[in-house]
Amino acid sequence: MTASECKVSEIKRDVSSNSMRMDEEIHETEKTLDTAEEALATAIKRIAYLESKAEDLENRGRIKNLWLYGLREGAEGQQTLFDFINSMLTQWLGLNPDRLFTLERVRRTLASGKPNQTRAVLIRFLVPGQGVCLS
Repeated sequence: MTASECKVSEIKRDVSSNSMRMDEEIHETEKTLDTAEEALATAIKRIAYLESKAEDLENRGRIKNLWLYGLREGAEGQQTLFDFINSMLTQWLGLNPDRLFTLERVRRTLASGKPNQTRAVLIRFLVPGQGVCLS
């Protein structure tokens, strides 16, 4: 064998070796890509589930709320706002006075209280759904 034939043979071996190494690396990269695609699909499903769950929880939280607009500042007099709303709710809504509501919390909005002005009042019911049947 001549020197040029040896070099050609050596080059063939190097090309073959590099080709096999590249095939292995491509195969490994494809496996990694498949794994990443599966993980991404799982993550997308999980995100959709969590978004749905968060929206459901937000809606459930709102079910217990009723906003009252137009209540003059100081209309409750000496009573607490909670007691005033609790006693007047059935009268304002024209319901049977025997009907009882279980309130969790009653508060005015954060705007400053100026005399003879109105601020919205948030009425939060303890039992979910009581606010829904009123609104």
